[in-house]
Amino acid sequence: MKNLIQTLLMGSIGALMLASCMDNDFDNFDPNEQFRLDSIAIREYVTANGIPATRDETTGIWYEIMEAGEPESYTYKLKDTLGYKQIWFHTRVKYQGKLLSGTVFDKFEADTGVNMQITSALTNFYPFNSNIIPAWVYTFAPNSIGDYELNGLFAEGLQKGAKIRIITPSYWGYQNTANGPIPANSPLEFIIDVLDIQDNKTVVEEE
Repeated sequence: MKNLIQTLLMGSIGALMLASCMDNDFDNFDPNEQFRLDSIAIREYVTANGIPATRDETTGIWYEIMEAGEPESYTYKLKDTLGYKQIWFHTRVKYQGKLLSGTVFDKFEADTGVNMQITSALTNFYPFNSNIIPAWVYTFAPNSIGDYELNGLFAEGLQKGAKIRIITPSYWGYQNTANGPIPANSPLEFIIDVLDIQDNKTVVEEE
């Protein structure tokens, strides 16, 4: 759990941008150009490794559905909190995160998985304030909830029993800020195995 917090959690995209602004090379950083470079690197990585992944044209995140999960096992909802919309749910996952170089920077693969609370506040249909990197928000969240277009990768969002590989440009990770073993401007690959997902605060352990 400690590794998960150290590696995946972040305060918000706003905090991320503030950290980027403090970087000495910020004046020379072009996020659009970095996104382009990341997209090329990811496409080459997917091709070289024969990964049967699909590119989401909205986010530029590549994904491979390894196991589809149980359809309609969870319904994502928007909550009104202090005047803004928020996605809020709990999940239990196994996961591995690595760089395109093959270096594994974090993993939790115990059969019991690890409990995670995922929250993301929404402004103009954008997950601007999340406790995990934006790539994970887009992976879990549905494409839309009611009139809110969330641009999630899947119509219903990630479901219980799903196993997915995502490869994200650094824009939806840590951008041009190094984070522990993750260098700045690093595309990231994750394999996420969803053991459970639900509304309430305690994720029920399987028998």
